[in-house]
Amino acid sequence: MTQLTDEEGNPVAMLIRPGEYFELPDGTTVEFDGIIRWAGLLVRHDPGRIPALGFAIATTVGLALMLGIKRRRIYVRINPEHPINGPMQTLVSIGGQSKGSDPGLQAVVDDVLLRITGTTGGRTNTPKTHHRDKDTV
Repeated sequence: MTQLTDEEGNPVAMLIRPGEYFELPDGTTVEFDGIIRWAGLLVRHDPGRIPALGFAIATTVGLALMLGIKRRRIYVRINPEHPINGPMQTLVSIGGQSKGSDPGLQAVVDDVLLRITGTTGGRTNTPKTHHRDKDTV
C-alpha cells in the first residue's frame, strides 16, 4: 500500500460529508455513503465483587459451623419462695436439651449450675436427673 500525495508531495487529506464524494489525484473516486450509529461498550469495573466474595465466604463458614457444632438448649427457671416462717429462698431449676445425641450435655448443665451457685453463694441439693427422652437432661 502506498500513500497518495498531491502535486506538491503532501499526503492527500479530505473532508467530506455523507452523500459527498472526493476525486483522488490518480482518478479514483471516494464517496461517503452515510453514518451508521453503533456503540460497543465493555464495563470492566465491578465494585460489588469484593463484598459479594466476602459474604459468600462468611455464608460458607457459617454453614460449616452450623453443621459441625452441636446445638444445645439450656433452660434456667428461677422461682422465689416466700415461706411463712424462715428466710426467703429462691429455687433455681436447670434443664438441658440437645438436638440429637450429646453425651456432654450433663456436664454443661452441671457447669451452669456451679456457675450460678458460685456467683450467688447459694447451696445446691442433690441434682435430680429426669429423662423424658434420651436427649433431655
